[in-house]
Amino acid sequence: MASVTLALFTTIRQQERAELEAITRVTGQQIQKQFEIWFGERQNVLADLARRWPEISDEEIYRTEARTFRTWFPGFQAISWLDADGVARIVEPVAGNESVVGFNLHLHADPTVSEALDRAADTGKITRSGMLELTQGGLGFGTYTPIRSQTGAALGFINGGFRLDHAFQECLENRELATTLQQQRPDLRVTFMSGHADKDCGDGFLAKPFAIAYLLTKVARCLQGTQKA
Repeated sequence: MASVTLALFTTIRQQERAELEAITRVTGQQIQKQFEIWFGERQNVLADLARRWPEISDEEIYRTEARTFRTWFPGFQAISWLDADGVARIVEPVAGNESVVGFNLHLHADPTVSEALDRAADTGKITRSGMLELTQGGLGFGTYTPIRSQTGAALGFINGGFRLDHAFQECLENRELATTLQQQRPDLRVTFMSGHADKDCGDGFLAKPFAIAYLLTKVARCLQGTQKA
């Protein structure tokens, strides 16, 4: 009898594991597709700025355009104009990106930055660096959209800077992802965590920073079902 019970338990656990793996795989695919759409929209924004460079090359006009696009399409660490040598001449916003202003990106410690700039200049197409430590701090990547005059002269690059944690936070709304998972597993308990005090995630919300005792209390309440996600 004990062996039958053990076999049944093992079979159930294997089924649960297979189900969880399937959910994880589908969720990963959904996240990848969502990020591709999100990133594609921002690539189009950068391409539009490069295309309209002759009419927005004045610094104040450029900053206004960049601020507008950052409002409409959040997730950018910065939208900068680099001159043809790769020097960041206009960085929007300056706050939080001071270390980039006047910096020659060809001198970045990560070689994929200079390589991406060279490819953009050679091909005339948007390129992307590898994942790297940003000059202003944090893990992220940069994109480089070349600007050409009507005669083909190099006029620089529109540089989109993305900090990975900020980009994913904007791309993946926590509630949307939680809803998707809970549709697959109705018994799944969820607690949200954010370092943004103005981001209201409801009762099941952990505002960073927090003490360990507070974390344990919130998680216990979540598991007991006494708070809502």
